[in-house]
Amino acid sequence: SRSIKWITMKKVVRERKRELATAHEDEPVLMEDTTVFNPSSRMMQAWFVLIRAVAMYIFVSVPVRLTYLPFRSIGQWQLLASDLVADLLIILHVLITFNSAYQNKKSRCVTDRSKIAK
Repeated sequence: SRSIKWITMKKVVRERKRELATAHEDEPVLMEDTTVFNPSSRMMQAWFVLIRAVAMYIFVSVPVRLTYLPFRSIGQWQLLASDLVADLLIILHVLITFNSAYQNKKSRCVTDRSKIAK
């Protein structure tokens, strides 16, 4: 009896994991009838992960560089190139954020650009 419950629970957990894994696979990148990005899409979720990684890079590398590297090494092209890429991704993220839908307090998806900009 106890093992049957455990096996049943394992099946339910596995099934729920599968449902969650495939929940956003069919979500379009753009919201229906608009040119606003859908934050639930898999591509947008991947974008948010990338931006978090870029933020971690900036939060760690800049203070370490300023603290431990000699002043002359701050102008090295390799460091400046990596910072430039990170900065461009952050600027792109701002543009994407201003073109992404969001859920309001009533859990409705807001796609009006004037409301998004507020």
